[in-house]
Amino acid sequence: MNGMELARAYYEAFGREMLHRDFPEIESTVAVGLCGSGSECFGFDDDISRDHDFEPGFCLFLPGEEVVDRRTAFRLERAYAHLPAQFQGF
Repeated sequence: MNGMELARAYYEAFGREMLHRDFPEIESTVAVGLCGSGSECFGFDDDISRDHDFEPGFCLFLPGEEVVDRRTAFRLERAYAHLPAQFQGF
């Protein structure tokens, strides 16, 4: 499993439900992805070449404060931080 596959599986297992259950008012405006400078973000990692950032997780991209206010963004950040730290052995 490479990093993009892990991120997608983690989102499908935990992130999608968190957004749907806890943030239905912004669910349709949040973008989800994986970004950074690690090889997992480019699909270049594999079972042998995983860099030090290889872990379950995903990125949430929010529109401006006129759509998602700071309080909601803070609540979302807290909810994300409470997702499981380990997933599928990673």
